[in-house]
Amino acid sequence: MLELQVGKTHYEEKRKTVKTIGLWFFAAIIYFCVSRILFNPVSFINNYNDDNKISPPLKLINSNLTYNEIYVKDAYYISFYTPSCFSYYYLMINQSQSTNTIKDDDKNTETTTIEKELSLTLDELKICYEQIHLEHLQLYKELSDKGIKIKVRYEFWELINVISIEFEEKHLDIIKSLKYVKSVQPVSKHRLPIKRENSSINSKIVNKRGVSQESKRWKRDYISYDDIKLAPGVDINFVHNFTGVNSARKLYGVTGKNIKVGIVDTGVDYNHPALGGCYGPKCRIRYGYNFIDGTSDPLDVCNGHGTHVAGIIGGNDTSINGTGFLGVAPDVIFGVYKALDCSGSGDNDVIMQGMQMAKDDGMSIINLSISGEGWAESPIAEMVNVLAKFGILVAVADGNYGSDGLWESGVPAIGANALSVSSVDNSHLLVQKATGEYNNVSVEIDYITKYVRPFPLTKVKIAVYPNDECPTDLSIYKSKILMIDIPNMLSTCSLDAISLLVNVVGLFALEYNISAPSYPSLSLPDYFTIPYATLIPKQYYNLVNIVNNYSDFELDFSDKYTYTVINEYGKSPSYFTSWGPAPELDMKPEISAPGGIIFSSYPLIFGGYSMLSGTSMATPYIAGSAALILEKLKVEKSFELVRELLMNFAIPTTDVTLNETAPIYQQGAGFINILNSVSSSITVSPIKINLNDTINGDFDWHTLLITNEGNSTINYTLVHLPVISINGYINGTNFGASFFQLTFDKEIIAKVEFNNTWIEVGPKMNTSIKVKITPPPVLGSEKRWFYNGYIQFKPTDNSSTISIPYAGLSIPAKELPIFPTPQYPQLLNSYYSILYSNTSFSMRNGDIAYIAYALVTPTRYLAAYILDENKKLLFLYADADYVWKTTYYTSYSIPVVFSWSGVDNYYNDLPDGTYFLMLSALKLLGDQKNDTEFENWISPGIVISRPSK
Repeated sequence: MLELQVGKTHYEEKRKTVKTIGLWFFAAIIYFCVSRILFNPVSFINNYNDDNKISPPLKLINSNLTYNEIYVKDAYYISFYTPSCFSYYYLMINQSQSTNTIKDDDKNTETTTIEKELSLTLDELKICYEQIHLEHLQLYKELSDKGIKIKVRYEFWELINVISIEFEEKHLDIIKSLKYVKSVQPVSKHRLPIKRENSSINSKIVNKRGVSQESKRWKRDYISYDDIKLAPGVDINFVHNFTGVNSARKLYGVTGKNIKVGIVDTGVDYNHPALGGCYGPKCRIRYGYNFIDGTSDPLDVCNGHGTHVAGIIGGNDTSINGTGFLGVAPDVIFGVYKALDCSGSGDNDVIMQGMQMAKDDGMSIINLSISGEGWAESPIAEMVNVLAKFGILVAVADGNYGSDGLWESGVPAIGANALSVSSVDNSHLLVQKATGEYNNVSVEIDYITKYVRPFPLTKVKIAVYPNDECPTDLSIYKSKILMIDIPNMLSTCSLDAISLLVNVVGLFALEYNISAPSYPSLSLPDYFTIPYATLIPKQYYNLVNIVNNYSDFELDFSDKYTYTVINEYGKSPSYFTSWGPAPELDMKPEISAPGGIIFSSYPLIFGGYSMLSGTSMATPYIAGSAALILEKLKVEKSFELVRELLMNFAIPTTDVTLNETAPIYQQGAGFINILNSVSSSITVSPIKINLNDTINGDFDWHTLLITNEGNSTINYTLVHLPVISINGYINGTNFGASFFQLTFDKEIIAKVEFNNTWIEVGPKMNTSIKVKITPPPVLGSEKRWFYNGYIQFKPTDNSSTISIPYAGLSIPAKELPIFPTPQYPQLLNSYYSILYSNTSFSMRNGDIAYIAYALVTPTRYLAAYILDENKKLLFLYADADYVWKTTYYTSYSIPVVFSWSGVDNYYNDLPDGTYFLMLSALKLLGDQKNDTEFENWISPGIVISRPSK
């Protein structure tokens, strides 16, 4: 009897209310569902049989030990050579642009679309689907015939031809060998791109991305549900002043009206007044689905991230006193697709289902405030690329791993058509005030609370938690506010213990050192049930000095108003924002927006409003801005044009700590200025120039096309704005540099030539100029420099400057180190002691060999081989494709660890004797067929000496 274990497709996941569709398409769906139920041959009769002697299975290092937290156990994507239906019918697209009139369901407002017409008929689509589905069935049957037990998770056929299935890892090699299988990749988990906490790190800990968020968030007793009380003159929407949003709304009346924006996230609290207060056909949140529970209800009641994102895009709440709360585009229509659970984690094939449904529901923009590890070849990144072909702009968070240095732009942000968003700090801070006095000197403290409410206290004494010890008697802090210096507290002290202090009435936390180029991030763990706030470093240290000298010092919290203060780091790149480039030197991120300490909506159960930080907050700012542009253009969709307008008119911003223009691998084209984007009729393409390395780059003349859709002639002067170069490696070593170890050189700049330094573009015309960029000569001992800059079009009138970023590597990419030798790799015993010479292992009772490795540069292919006593190759033990750089913590790598127990690939014991393990990594942009383009490391001898039976 066949055992059917079939997952759901995006049609089966679809809400019960099916839209009116064409007869043939409906027939195709019926055929699809029936064939899945009646004819799916996924049967699992036998387990893997060694007697079959099929080629040995490959063990993905990625699924071993350390990667369990970022990959779904035994789940893989299977990509096929047969193109998706979209790839098939995209070849048949009518190349001429058409204009269609579209009426909103509830309004008579007419908009148009410049999305290209797709000429594939429903009959042809049905035939295409049947062909792809038969190929999927063929795979299921073939695996069933081989006795391989699988479970189908999801099938994708329209945008990409991929299935996600579960099977035991030992069958991986069999599946990879099938003739119609193009590739096999593990299904990864995506988490919200939360900032990594400063905490004690044990060298034996090998998790890739640190501890996940708590699975549940509970209502805190101290949260007040009263209206936020703004001090006179405070405008809570100040963020829209320096981005140009307020000016764009005032001058052009754009609010995102009738533009559909999809949010794939943790769901949204649709009961929130800022988001319309309801969910359904006549509501602002009009579309949605819950992929976590399999229901049509996308309510967010346990996380808050999606609700915060939605508020940034299009919040609208007049109940807050003063100006009320407004998102970027307060009249957009939302589609909400809950694909992340209460912890903010989700499998990326589930996220892809949300993306598919957003496309089916007619979203013009999709917001993905998520970030994962991988390369641009991952299925989720490829899906983003295809969505762009439908005119859909997908804004994606670049990631919050800025402390780890270069190579940290995440997936799917590194997809070619993803608009990758980095974060800059807000222009102002919302603060509460406490006052005190010592020795006739008045003191005023600005404290920042996540929920924008003051502490429910009056006068309270302050205590300082020591940095040089872990107090055992915590009762001394009773009825006081405790100050904790998180970056400098002893690693042996526990934040968990502090969180349980029931007698402490509040916490003042310092989250970053005074040298860190950013303000506090409000990133204390959410299990803290005590009122807590973060302080600006200068004020924190000043208060510590006062308390240390005046033990009776008290602060008065009777002022219940919220104020604004200027952020001295405003518009500077946020400390946490991830740095590019993408693994194959593609320029990422592409644009920046406010993401540092952003006020927005939050689930009502948690107080209704909060301030959060991250590229998760910057991304919806871009999504909302795109909605304003679409409304101004009077089009429903236009990925290319909207991306051009956003990036062309972004303003290169200054890194306050460097006092230099921030590198492109940190800010992309620059900081958003939506007024310039909305008002302009000029665009320049391409939007960026990727120069790659000195071998693969194009250093001939590049053509830039300037298009003028306006009614006036405009003149530009061409200038070169060089930007400080970056070295992502520690000078003279193979070690990668963390954020604090990056080095910069403003003298290393490219040579830029123009064929003409002045151009004139007439109305309804286009013209072009040519630019030639030559990599900088590198004369010193350190040559691993990433150079970058902008080609700028400076108008001769009062129009806006257009900037085109460029970036490249000053040496061949193959010269970059992969392993941080001599630190890693390492041979370890079961106690994690480093072994430097031949060592005996019994290979029994846990006495096995471990290999710890780290990568300072991404590699397309990583393999582990077993060698004999003469260091001759015996067999491939494990391998992995598309491997990311590993994590840094301040100044050293956190290793990945895997084990070898002395077996061959059939899990048979090898004879006793001496063996070696070789790690081999393909150099960046190297040729996998060329053995000389691998970086190799060979372990000390692993001597197998099993006890006699």
